Amino acid sequence: MSPNQFFAARLRRVPTAYRALSALMLACLAALWIGDREHAILAIPTALYGLLLLGLTVWLIPEQAQQPAAGAVSLRATGSRPSIAARDGVAALSFAWVMVISVALGGLYGGIHVPFLSAWMASVRATHTIFPDGAQPWHSLATEVLIPGALMLACGATLRQLGVARTVRGTGGALLACLALPILMSAFTLFTGRISLAALGLATLRSSINAGFSEEFLARGIWLSQLRAHVTDHWALVISATMFALPHLGGTIAEERGNILLAVANVIALNAPIGVALGMLALRSRSLLLPGAVHTSLDVMARLTGAH
Repeated sequence: MSPNQFFAARLRRVPTAYRALSALMLACLAALWIGDREHAILAIPTALYGLLLLGLTVWLIPEQAQQPAAGAVSLRATGSRPSIAARDGVAALSFAWVMVISVALGGLYGGIHVPFLSAWMASVRATHTIFPDGAQPWHSLATEVLIPGALMLACGATLRQLGVARTVRGTGGALLACLALPILMSAFTLFTGRISLAALGLATLRSSINAGFSEEFLARGIWLSQLRAHVTDHWALVISATMFALPHLGGTIAEERGNILLAVANVIALNAPIGVALGMLALRSRSLLLPGAVHTSLDVMARLTGAH
């Protein structure tokens, strides 16, 4: 077998969903390389880190031999067709809502101003909290967890289907492996005096509520679980990862000086690979606990790199 035949055979074994994501990533990187080289370069190590998390997950948490009974399936919508259809509607509305709010929030920083909503988001962020950057964890909890979660439960979902469940064996080892780099980075920033222990604690608390819990509940607990009722796990991971990336668009529009296409390429290149990894963490561990902890660590690392 020639090298070309060998690689062609290997490529055919890669699920179509991942080949489609790879093609989309290459297109986004090409657009960024032309219009925003700094973010194009940043997207490469971000994608590699996502692959590292994916590899650690697959290695340390093998697929379970015994699947739970249909009524106890984690992170997959089950039930009657009307019930699943109603939950599909909740998932679609929740995605539309976070997209609109993202754009409205971006309007505060030079992006697209949304009448009423941009002013409302400005008043929300002006509310005093213990967080110095204006973070509003109560807003995230209400709009990304409590309201859509209550609607999902009312439409027949169970907590287990939404990822609120115990993890499987091997999750602890995967957690330690995935958090090794964030822990080392946190220790380094503390040792060098770039951040205080109190500030690190506040950053971790903020990230655990806004990213680790709220965003994971929405992206993996609702969107991923609903998609798995209709498509294969591979496609569910890719589609939900893209959905996870797009709500980052609002603030990015200003960064890309109003260029919508470049902003879309930016958020997909920088967030979709991580979204796939977090989705796999959720599927393998059958819970939101592991992806929530890792998502928190990613958010904290992003903040530490900008700490002074």
